[in-house]
Amino acid sequence: PAKVAAIDLQFFPEGGSLISGLRSNVAFRAVNASGKGVDLNGVVLDSRNDTVALFKPHKFGMGSFELTPIAGHSYRAVILDDRGQPLTYKLPEILESGYVLKVKDSTENLLSVTISHNLQTTTAQGVYLFIHARNIVSVATQYHLARNHAVVGISRNALQDGISHITLFDSELNPVCERLYFLPVKNKLQVDIRSDQRE
Repeated sequence: PAKVAAIDLQFFPEGGSLISGLRSNVAFRAVNASGKGVDLNGVVLDSRNDTVALFKPHKFGMGSFELTPIAGHSYRAVILDDRGQPLTYKLPEILESGYVLKVKDSTENLLSVTISHNLQTTTAQGVYLFIHARNIVSVATQYHLARNHAVVGISRNALQDGISHITLFDSELNPVCERLYFLPVKNKLQVDIRSDQRE
């Protein structure tokens, strides 16, 4: 019989974890045995076999989908191999409580950071947002989540070129979410080459 190509399918919840009742972005990466991205169509099923999300890579076997998980349910992704047979992959464990961090470009100069939690509390929850790149701090500020939710605008001009670490800390300064964000280099290196030989 012909050998079926193996597919490695991994899932990466934005911010680090899937939290019960909170809508999350889930990135995924699908590669073959040689590490090359593969094209596929997939579905996410809950423990009752209901379809809760569809997904397909955008490019290089990578993409994302949104999911609102519920504690007590298990979730699995199903794709078809090159023979049309189903392959099943487990999604990360669902945590009963915690924080979700979403980051996206809002405008050309503004970064939108959405912070949500499902903690049982009657008072405003204080959180700290810390952004740094190469040991240079860009943002360090505190926010209060009065209704379990906040949307924060961050100027892209405040960030360093390259990869920034966006970390969310709870009121006791425990890190609860982290996200990487890439800002393209603004000032490209200008090189002027001249010969010291006279023609």
